[in-house]
Amino acid sequence: MGNDLTKVNAILLENVVWPGRHAFSMDLDNFKIGESAAPTAPTQNKTIPVVKNKFWAEWKVSPTHVPLNGGTGLGQGNVGTWGDMGVIVRFNPDGKIDAYNGSGYTALNEVEYKKDEIYTIEVIGDVVSKTYNVRIKEGVSEWVEIGKDFVFRSTTSQDEFNFMAMHIDENTAFGGVPEARLRASFLSDDYTLGTIIFMVQK
Repeated sequence: MGNDLTKVNAILLENVVWPGRHAFSMDLDNFKIGESAAPTAPTQNKTIPVVKNKFWAEWKVSPTHVPLNGGTGLGQGNVGTWGDMGVIVRFNPDGKIDAYNGSGYTALNEVEYKKDEIYTIEVIGDVVSKTYNVRIKEGVSEWVEIGKDFVFRSTTSQDEFNFMAMHIDENTAFGGVPEARLRASFLSDDYTLGTIIFMVQK
């Protein structure tokens, strides 16, 4: 059965004290059984309303490990790997947050991420010009700008977005960590997505 506890529906724990000084005890941390114990796939998709023009999106992400190699973003068609996303906000193997810009990852400001902390990601973009801005907020702290006028990753066609996705690279050769995950709020329908009709520059 390994780590698959999906077939377990109940568990009995008993603290036993043997004669003398010997005792047995067990600690459980975030222990789950049944369907809730099913392992989370390293890549997950959420269907969203089709986006073809200027848009604003916001969602939350919480990393299970530091460091890891994973990201969240938007793509055209079902996302299976990095190249299927046009917008990518990455939690990189150096323990920092960056975003994809044309041909690689970079960040205007350095943000180090923490295990189990909640990060709000805001993306304002334009599918027509294939550019986007990104900023990050850790908990209730101030927004930090990660990218401005960044260019979509163009490995595949990105003429529209209809999926939000979480993708994890578990390959240790690329800084991946087996079983590391990003808890993305949009996977449980917690996200904001809107079309921008006009924008006022401040």
